[in-house]
Amino acid sequence: MAQMDFQLYDDAGVIFSPRDKSLLRNSLPILKAENKLGYIQFWGKIEGVVNDYYIVKGWDEYIGPARFFYSTNCADWAQVPEVDPQVDELCKYEQGLFIGDPTVKTKFRDLMKLTKKQPTGEEGEEPIEPPEEEEGKEEEAEEGAEEEDGEEKPKKVQKPLKYYTEDKRLAVAIKHIERHCQSVPIGYLYLNSTHHIKRNKTWKGLSELESLKLSSYLHQRMPQSPFIRQKLEVKGLSDPFGFLDPLVEDKPAGCWSLQYNGFVNLVQLRSLLFPGYQLFLRPNGRTSVESGSDDEDDEFGGSAWGQVYIGKGLMNVDFPFELPSVPIEQTFPHLLDDILKDNEAERKKKEAEEAERKRLEEEALREAEEEQEEEQM
Repeated sequence: MAQMDFQLYDDAGVIFSPRDKSLLRNSLPILKAENKLGYIQFWGKIEGVVNDYYIVKGWDEYIGPARFFYSTNCADWAQVPEVDPQVDELCKYEQGLFIGDPTVKTKFRDLMKLTKKQPTGEEGEEPIEPPEEEEGKEEEAEEGAEEEDGEEKPKKVQKPLKYYTEDKRLAVAIKHIERHCQSVPIGYLYLNSTHHIKRNKTWKGLSELESLKLSSYLHQRMPQSPFIRQKLEVKGLSDPFGFLDPLVEDKPAGCWSLQYNGFVNLVQLRSLLFPGYQLFLRPNGRTSVESGSDDEDDEFGGSAWGQVYIGKGLMNVDFPFELPSVPIEQTFPHLLDDILKDNEAERKKKEAEEAERKRLEEEALREAEEEQEEEQM
């Protein structure tokens, strides 16, 4: 089984301590065997105030359900719980920092209630709220009336939870980062004739020019576009490499940053919506940093691409206000071929201007000589 290529992480700016490297090398194969996972990958790290959460992702199918595990010491792993819909609804835009203790309880902050207008007395006074004791008495009176009537009334809807543990919020953060950010280079996965998604063993990586195009990267998730999803679900329709959503269609335009580091020959794709996520790729490389049954023989001499999240697990809710007020077509970065075309056009323009200048100088010189000859005659 291929080991993690820490050199590739180092080139991408993700540094592990010698202790973390040793523990990850030893614990990930054990975690994969104990949980009978087809593939396993270091997903990232969510930073906390007291401790950091190290996250590992395990899966059997590339586009399908995945299991996540967290640890604060890279040795003892626990499975991330399922996403609670109520926690998901109220915590997906939460901007508070993680503590680092999965058992810590936090009180819900319902932002909709905080912004809702409340009846007030005179101007400048705080909203009038009924005391809690009176509410309790009213509920007791209603229950007593029901018992006296002897009639069965429909049960009340269960009250919403007031507190949640941090491991449930951790599950929400992982879900949204996974949905918005997780990506793969085009051609790395393919859809076979039986509509199963497999890793393309003949994939030769991306060239320097292709790696600098945002259209060369796809979301590693179930397609959101109905036209693309149709290729994946309808039998008889098969597009081997066009069955995933491309990143170039993400809204708002400009939510991805694509850069090339020439010192280490590495292309880095970063998300501006979730700062901390990056996909790093070495042009003309072939393998990935994931460990699984397809990667038992690392015959290409080292990993060529990977992805990781190192951050606080928070969405950048101010991102739409940080975009420049320019037309959409001007928010896309200039690709290398566009830059070369612009340089070639500028060079030809300068050559034409220089030729025109020389022609005018020759004509002026010729006219001056003719005038001199006329004067002499």
